[in-house]
Amino acid sequence: MANSVQTVRLPQTLRRPLRAPRFLVAVLRFCRRKPLGAIGAVLVVGLIVMAVFADRIAPYSYDESVPGSRMKPPSARFWMGTDNIGRDMWSRVVYGARISVTVGFATVALATVFAAVITSSSTPARMGNHARGRLPLALICAEHPLKSCELAFAAVADPDIPFVTLEKNSGLH
Repeated sequence: MANSVQTVRLPQTLRRPLRAPRFLVAVLRFCRRKPLGAIGAVLVVGLIVMAVFADRIAPYSYDESVPGSRMKPPSARFWMGTDNIGRDMWSRVVYGARISVTVGFATVALATVFAAVITSSSTPARMGNHARGRLPLALICAEHPLKSCELAFAAVADPDIPFVTLEKNSGLH
């Protein structure tokens, strides 16, 4: 039987090569196209993780004074040192992330709701032809912060002008 050939049966379907999930591909594409946005996202996710797991990350409570550790420099025990009352500064920063994240998200949510209300109530169909494209001065200042000083001076110089015209896609006029 030295001259015989044996056949090997192959499966009917070939295995597909392993591919990364679509979400991971989208994240990697975003990181490649917008590296500064990716760095910002990492910082925000880091703050959120610190805020959620502050009890497990911080070695001490935010208001706990450690006896005999007043004004200690940074070390292995106190990563950022201690203050004049003996509180661990790293623990205070970690617990402070909770407040920062809460205030940041609340501000963005409030601004989003405010912008949605203003945008939906100031569409040209609802405003009529006499006020088409005009928004109150305070809204223009919020939308264009670099122009707020100019507009404030204009409002003080001539208080009879309560509106500023804003045309779509053409900037501030």
